[in-house]
Amino acid sequence: MEWFENEELAMISDTISTFSAQEIQGKVVDLERLGKPEFPRDAIDRLSAMGFLWGPAPEDMGSDMDRVTSVTILSGLAFCSAGFASIVAAHYAALDALLAIRDGFELLKGVSGGNGERGRLPLLGIALNNDIEPFGHTAEGGRYRAIPTLEKVDGTVFFHDEGPEKKMLIARGSDISRSVTMTNDLSGCDEMPTAEMRLPDDILGGLEVLAEGNNACVAEAAMVSSLKLYYSAVMQGAARSATEYALDYARQRRQTGRAIIYHQNVRKKIVEMEIKNQSMTSFLYRAACNGTADHEFNLKDMLYAFTKSESEYVVNEAMQTLGGYGYMREYGIEKKLRDVKTLQAILPTTLTEWLGLQVV
Repeated sequence: MEWFENEELAMISDTISTFSAQEIQGKVVDLERLGKPEFPRDAIDRLSAMGFLWGPAPEDMGSDMDRVTSVTILSGLAFCSAGFASIVAAHYAALDALLAIRDGFELLKGVSGGNGERGRLPLLGIALNNDIEPFGHTAEGGRYRAIPTLEKVDGTVFFHDEGPEKKMLIARGSDISRSVTMTNDLSGCDEMPTAEMRLPDDILGGLEVLAEGNNACVAEAAMVSSLKLYYSAVMQGAARSATEYALDYARQRRQTGRAIIYHQNVRKKIVEMEIKNQSMTSFLYRAACNGTADHEFNLKDMLYAFTKSESEYVVNEAMQTLGGYGYMREYGIEKKLRDVKTLQAILPTTLTEWLGLQVV
């Protein structure tokens, strides 16, 4: 499949693997194992300097990446750390929201310091309000989840109100951190911090408005749709990593005089895991290639629902391959399951709406 297996993507994948080994595995992951996790800002800045934080930004901004390239990067990062990859995924989704609106290119220039030169791009976060729920049910307004938490990023993109009154807003730095009601580390590690906030109208009214009305509605839809694609890439990368971990363990672990990879049940499970990995990969790249023309067949919704179940199965089976060791933090594989479960819970799927089913 030309859009997947080509020289350019292979080169990017190799670059991300090298970066992950040097900057994430050797620092971020090691710090977590020592019980001293911290937000990986240095590694993110290095990723930005390499040009990989620009994501779907236009070529004039120093990027010629499409969504296929973006999901390749996210999958590669998640192979090492799903928490790190999820920070980049949120940033990419914020860029997609900006670029979905009129004059989005000029807005992105403003956010990045007024120029389109390749270099460090400010790290953007997103805030999901509680109105983003399936079946059109709306929760109490003014409540948000910021990903990552506000003091860790340079700016956070918000959406407020509904219909013609909807606004797309940006908060610079941590200027609304006083509204945080709770902080938590979704994956049990500071590398993936989030914040729960309650924002009154007077605070929201003081933020910079990027878009209003239909323009803001389009931007929010683009952000949520992109998140489903990008988080699917993160879950797929985590599942692929868990499979490799289980395979290496099965080759080394000996029982009854031979490596357990030669035991029929273990071999069968690893083959099943790889089949699911290949299925997730094919679906992921099909949805990425589909771009924004998925209004009729909501591939990203289906992809997200499919990847949620398949990645959890794969990671859980990988843990079982290690036996009791799979549940021990020192081995690192149990965190992959925590990360996958976290990403499952952040966004809803709306397949019942797509299928025309009514929920009473």
